[in-house]
Amino acid sequence: TMLQSKAIPFMEAPPALDGTLPGDNGFDPLGLTNYFDIKWMQEAEIKHGRICMLATLGFLVPELFTLPWAYFPKGILAVDAHGKTQQGRIVDKVQG
Repeated sequence: TMLQSKAIPFMEAPPALDGTLPGDNGFDPLGLTNYFDIKWMQEAEIKHGRICMLATLGFLVPELFTLPWAYFPKGILAVDAHGKTQQGRIVDKVQG
């Protein structure tokens, strides 16, 4: 008989998840460890987590900090600074 998973007691534990990795409780309901190397998936998860943390930081910093008011007044949009987009020009031609 196979060992039962600690995470999902009614399922068999995957053979690649033997408890040697941190946080390894045998949770692999899709059976991905049968097709991919567990070390590769662990590195990919760490990399994607770091990218998400940087993306969150990149989202929050512009919301919290602005450049000096004298040079960059609040309320100017990128579209206003560079003119209308192609879609805006088409709408103007149709309406006017």
